[in-house]
Amino acid sequence: MTENPTPQPDRPAEGSGQDATTAFAAQGQPSPHSSGGVRGDGVRGDGVRGDGDGDGVPYYQAPTHPGQRQDVAAPRTVSPPLVSEPSDDEGHVARAPRGTTDLGLLLLRVGLGVILLAHGSQNLFALFHGPGINGFEDLLTRAGYAHAHLLAYLGSIAEVGAGAFLVLGLLTPLAGAAALGTTINAWFVADQAAPGFRFFVSAQGQELEMLLVLLAAVVVLLGPGRFSLDRRRGWATRPLLSSWLGLVLGVAAGLLVWFLLNGATPFA
Repeated sequence: MTENPTPQPDRPAEGSGQDATTAFAAQGQPSPHSSGGVRGDGVRGDGVRGDGDGDGVPYYQAPTHPGQRQDVAAPRTVSPPLVSEPSDDEGHVARAPRGTTDLGLLLLRVGLGVILLAHGSQNLFALFHGPGINGFEDLLTRAGYAHAHLLAYLGSIAEVGAGAFLVLGLLTPLAGAAALGTTINAWFVADQAAPGFRFFVSAQGQELEMLLVLLAAVVVLLGPGRFSLDRRRGWATRPLLSSWLGLVLGVAAGLLVWFLLNGATPFA
């Protein structure tokens, strides 16, 4: 007597009326016996995606035996390469070329600082045949300033300090603001010495004081450059907020000192 074989879970029983292709399709696996059939998702039985024209694009590797289930790998996303700034051999970011800009800023800053140092030393220490504190106080009194004695000390110290810090390129926005405030008052004092606006020095004009005011404003706006002690600060090469703050502070301080302690109308 012939015994019926026991049905295997991975293959259909003989004589059950279900062919191999149907059984594998019911288990969600492609039939190893079918090479041209296309499932509903466009994948042929041999693991090749069909495009309707008979040509196939490889989609996944067919399982090695019917009992092994092969998951389809998700498509891999390739990220675009990151664009980084050029760097030197030590990994430091390369700096953009600035030509002779930093050298020009050095000459501008040091030139203005030396001028302020010289004038401040005349008033504070009576150097270079200067008037000293007493002579500077008399000058401020004749110009109409109140509290001339205190202002003589404060003005001289501000002028010397601003000049020294500008030469070093240290705390440049604040040094430039102090230079701007003192040069504005020097301009107004020169105007009071010869009332009425005059430009040329030969006619007792204020061209020197105007030039110093412009130089101080330029230093505040451009920054000290890389040849300075502030070279690691953002305001050394790319000033923005510090420049506007220094400019507003310097102009406001100069005008407040003049109108609160003097009160005369300039260029009248």
